[in-house]
Amino acid sequence: MVNDTKYMEYANSVDFLWLAIPEFLLEPAMETKADSVGVIVVNADNNAKIHVQATKLNPLGRENTLTNIILKTI
Repeated sequence: MVNDTKYMEYANSVDFLWLAIPEFLLEPAMETKADSVGVIVVNADNNAKIHVQATKLNPLGRENTLTNIILKTI
C-alpha cells in the first residue's frame, strides 16, 4: 500500500519519524508524507541516503509511556 499513514501514530512517542523506502517509492512517499517526516532512500545495493531530514517532534506521549514502563517494573 503506497499511502499507509499508520506510522503517524508513533509521532507522539518519538523525537524523529523516518520512512526508509526503496528508490522506486520516493515520488509517492514525497507526495503523501507529513512535513515533519524524514525520508531515507535505500538503493538496489542496500546503500541508504538521507533524502529529507526529519524535523524534531515534541513527543507528548513519551513521558506517559516511560512513566508506565517504570511503574510496571517496580
